[in-house]
Amino acid sequence: MKKTSLAMRLKSFKKWSIAFISLFLCMYPYQDLESCADGDWDGWTLSRFFNPELTNQPFFEPLYFSFDRLYDDSWEESPAFRRSENLADWTTLTENKAKTNDIENLVYKASRKEIQAIKTYLSNPATPLSATLQNNSMVKYLVQKKDAATVDYLIFAKTCEPFALEGDDWTVETKQVNPQIIKLISKAEQTYQTEQNPFLKLRYAYQAIRLAHYVRSYAKAISLYDKLVAPLNTESPIKYWALGHKAGAIRRSGQNNALAAYLFSVVFDKSESKRINSYYSFSITNDADWQKVLSMCKSNHEKATLHFLRAIQPDNLKLEEMKNIYILDPTSEYLDILLVREINKYEVKKSMKSEDLNTFEKGSAGLKAFIFKVVSEGKNKNKALWTLALGYTDYLAGNAAEARKTFAQLPASSQTKEVKQQIETFELMIQLAELQKIDAVSEERLYQAIKKTKSEALQSLMVGVFARLYKKQGEAAKEFLSTNDLYTLRTSPNAQLIEQLLSFTDKANKTTYEKELLAKIDKTTPKDVLLEMKATFLLRADKLDEAEQIFSKLTYKYEDIEGIPTQDQLKDCHECVEGSSEHFSKLQLIQQIKALKKQAADTDKAKALDATYKLGTIYYNTTYFGFAWRAMDYYRPYGIPSVSADDYTDCSHALDYYSKAAELAKQVGNKELAAKSLFMAAKCEQNNYYLYKAPKPDSYYEGLPPSYAPADRKYFTQLKQQYAATQFYSKARQECFYLNHFTR
Repeated sequence: MKKTSLAMRLKSFKKWSIAFISLFLCMYPYQDLESCADGDWDGWTLSRFFNPELTNQPFFEPLYFSFDRLYDDSWEESPAFRRSENLADWTTLTENKAKTNDIENLVYKASRKEIQAIKTYLSNPATPLSATLQNNSMVKYLVQKKDAATVDYLIFAKTCEPFALEGDDWTVETKQVNPQIIKLISKAEQTYQTEQNPFLKLRYAYQAIRLAHYVRSYAKAISLYDKLVAPLNTESPIKYWALGHKAGAIRRSGQNNALAAYLFSVVFDKSESKRINSYYSFSITNDADWQKVLSMCKSNHEKATLHFLRAIQPDNLKLEEMKNIYILDPTSEYLDILLVREINKYEVKKSMKSEDLNTFEKGSAGLKAFIFKVVSEGKNKNKALWTLALGYTDYLAGNAAEARKTFAQLPASSQTKEVKQQIETFELMIQLAELQKIDAVSEERLYQAIKKTKSEALQSLMVGVFARLYKKQGEAAKEFLSTNDLYTLRTSPNAQLIEQLLSFTDKANKTTYEKELLAKIDKTTPKDVLLEMKATFLLRADKLDEAEQIFSKLTYKYEDIEGIPTQDQLKDCHECVEGSSEHFSKLQLIQQIKALKKQAADTDKAKALDATYKLGTIYYNTTYFGFAWRAMDYYRPYGIPSVSADDYTDCSHALDYYSKAAELAKQVGNKELAAKSLFMAAKCEQNNYYLYKAPKPDSYYEGLPPSYAPADRKYFTQLKQQYAATQFYSKARQECFYLNHFTR
């Protein structure tokens, strides 16, 4: 295959930002995600398509790209993560004849008493031994070898255990020196001198060093390492666990920060289980220390480790460090980790619009050029990873054809399962990017292919692309349901959209994706749910006949409303009807309103008054302010400052009927009901003031200031002037702070 020059490959790079933004923003068409990037947002993984596990470095998983300090905090708490190195070391001691689970049970879980029983059994096989221990393959090995020395060490380790944490974090120290710890350190030193087995010598040394560190005997911990561990010719992980304690002791004693940093970098490189502790402990704060640490390195690999540790610190120049590592050690596994970190970072940043466009274009162009260099020179061991990265950058640059050519450079016969899955993911992303129009055939094909991958990121991208195309094609119902659900529809009602959704429910031969969309409304009766909403909004608009016609035919069981709709309240109280035995349906409410409207037109003014007042009460109770608000709405925010245009706050019907009731009551001489009607009208007036005239507070908790200006208190004025002698007026003044204040 003819090689493409770097210059030619970068010609199309100016398309990068536009293509990248247009496709990736399809995933989040309705929200600004930059506000989410604060370490607590888990949704960022929906923008990650380049699989970091392609590095084949599972013990680096905590250091994959993340907004948090670590990609996966659970590793620190995982016994398997902490113990794996040590268990592997013990396996070599038993010549691979003991099962890992049995070793773990003996080394980590058995009590000192149980280990002591094994010691007794070695001396006298006639001594009873529990079935659990008899069946343990490590115990069998120790008995067969008559290995009392190893059993003695395990007893000693169990004795030390109460004074040290299992995690063996070298940053944890005891506040008081226990004399028993000093004795244990001394015993470990003495046994070290007489023990012939290097495996056990190292472990006695380790116990002494970590105990010395824990009791703040820093000089002792350092000298113990130099005297006991350094002379041993071993690459056991325990050596590096001990080295971590030496580094911690140096750091704590304030002797030599550069040396401590160097030693932590060695532990980071050599010990998988202590890698994260070393990462946290590694610290270089100035250029002078950096140069000192570099000068301590014994190989280019150690220098590469330093550059990696610097690269994964926040706000450092990742690409420059990658170049430095490549010069020092082009086969370094650290390059693979940094590569996926950078690509994942770019994926997320652009999906969130969180980086200046020119800065991004410049930085990502440099990364692409570096990837091309690594692939071209062929020095890196993970050819598949870097080739996939190169093709992916072509895709991100809007060059799908070049991306496909790059992926084709990986022979199918040499592709691992993970590589095949990654290529499949990229191919589906390319198909989504190339999609200009969506029909039933392409929708079904892509939906089924992407669903099969079980990739949440791909599914999210697909939904975003579909939604954009539905909007372009005027398919409002499918566009809405792609990125929203019933909750959104109910909290932000739109009568026109409901009609479009109803038409969508009647569509014949629905695709699988269309069925899934409708299930977001309701899995069994989406049309009835939408019809119930339509009828509710007709009820809002006081189109009672149309609403009644729909409600009377519904098979969908919607929620009844608690309370009696004609029950008035001097003080609004939504909780007062909770648990009430009285309930009513929206259909019953409509029928009651229609009957009362008919009665309100009666020539008998007493009957008309009763009906008119009750209508005012019904219309008030079913607004945002009343206990029966669920008759007209599905969601009620707390506090007027958060009320939006989507909330049913219209008190105009209630105010109209209360005003008419006050006039009718005056005509028939019912002063008490006239006073009450004016008071209820004043509540409507006050609500309207808060909604439309009152200055909004700076904080939700400040509340809204009332107004006592006559222009805002028309009905309080009438009540005071005309009905101050009524019993209701006296009662209302006692119960209503606003009326009491107004009439002083």
